[in-house]
Amino acid sequence: MKYFYSLLAVLFSILAFFFTNHTPRHHPRIEQENKWNSNAVVEWAKNNLPQNGILKEDPDGFVYLKVDDGYINQLFPQLHVRNYVKPPFFRRPDAPGAHISVIYVEELRRIGKIKEIGSSYTFTIKSLAFVPPQTGEFIILQVESPELDNLRSSYGLSPHLKGHQFHISIAKRRFRR
Repeated sequence: MKYFYSLLAVLFSILAFFFTNHTPRHHPRIEQENKWNSNAVVEWAKNNLPQNGILKEDPDGFVYLKVDDGYINQLFPQLHVRNYVKPPFFRRPDAPGAHISVIYVEELRRIGKIKEIGSSYTFTIKSLAFVPPQTGEFIILQVESPELDNLRSSYGLSPHLKGHQFHISIAKRRFRR
């Protein structure tokens, strides 16, 4: 029984580390180091970029909301970030560009075809956040979309992908070699 409690304590420690260190959040140190003002960037996006997109599916079965490429091409330069690059969503002609992930490939395999492909959905810009995932650090624009929540729920999926808010990735940390 004592091993059970030890194992349980280790498990809770791991979960606490994951949720405190891998959750999107405002990061003043990164903002200060790189001289960007998240409020100004968010306001600029709200006033200058469309807050809607078209639901698309790539050949592998990844479903996403295609949004204006200005979300990356116009917001990234406003960040003035060192050691960050634009996310790699433009490397091929069929790459999604600026987008909001809606349904992952493994989820689509479980539920089958999505009939809403080609439909328009709206979203609301919320905030910029810093995400330090295990594979790299991102700066994202968090968005809300009850319409996308409802779409996912209508197919028996949780309203959000892996419990995270919908977002548009704006910058990815460049790793030193």
